[in-house]
This record gives sequence, C-alpha cells and structure tokens, in this order.
Amino acid sequence: TVSGQVNRPANLRVPIGTLLADLLAHCGGIAGDDGNSRPLYIAGGPMTGTLLERLDVPVTKTTGGLLAILRPENTEQNCIRCGACARVCPSRLMPFAIDSAVIGGHPDICADYNAQQCIACGSCSYVCPAKRELVQVNKLAKKLLREKKAGERRA
Repeated sequence: TVSGQVNRPANLRVPIGTLLADLLAHCGGIAGDDGNSRPLYIAGGPMTGTLLERLDVPVTKTTGGLLAILRPENTEQNCIRCGACARVCPSRLMPFAIDSAVIGGHPDICADYNAQQCIACGSCSYVCPAKRELVQVNKLAKKLLREKKAGERRA
C-alpha cells in the first residue's frame, strides 16, 4: 500500500526487491509539494511504522506499506517537560527523559529509563504538544542499547 499525500494512492503487488522510491514514482510522487515542507516516509503504519531516512530501500517479505506525509519545516520544538508522553505510555516509561538522554549523547542512561521496554505504540509522539518524534527516538535508543550489549559480548 502506498498512501498518504501521494498523487495516486494504490495497493500494488510488486516483486521482493523493488525499491520504495520506484513505488512512490509509480504512484505519481508527493502531492502538493510546495518546497516549504519536508516529506516524511514511514514504512508500515502511521503509529508503529518506521521512519525512513531514504527510499532506496527494497520491498521485503514483511513490507506492508509506504506512508508519505508532507510536514512543514521546523514544526518540532524543544520539549516543554509537560509529561503528557509519560502519562499516556502503556509501558509506564518517560519518553521525554529517553529523548533527552539520546540528544545529550548519553544512550547508556536510556537503560536506566527502561527504553528497551518501549513497545513503539506511538502514543507519546501523538500527544506531544512540541511535536517531538519520541517513538523514533525510543527506537533509536533501543538500537543503541542492543549495539552496546553486542559490543560488550564480543569484548
């Protein structure tokens, strides 16, 4: 499924290995791109999908869709520590603290905040008044913690 702000949203059957960029081009590209917005590409759904940095990614057996969204530039603001993300987190985490640790370059502190318990439901990002991409930062924190643990096992 290629959906979101595309010219011709579609459900397509494509061979494994087809690039997501080719799928977006087949669907006519981004609709209404005025140059003042940046496109966000999400593999999967809007709540638990993975934010993609680029579209030269192939379709795999588990690829369910591509969501393309135009987001106005500079919409993300500094965290105001309102705690809304912590109140809605079903895993009882503090996403604002994990975000702060990752931004500050201290991913090891994320283990103290139990970042590995994040279920990536997207609730924190949805309620954030500062429009922080907290679920993506939590996914990054989990990845950094896994890499650190793997490095410790090798040493």
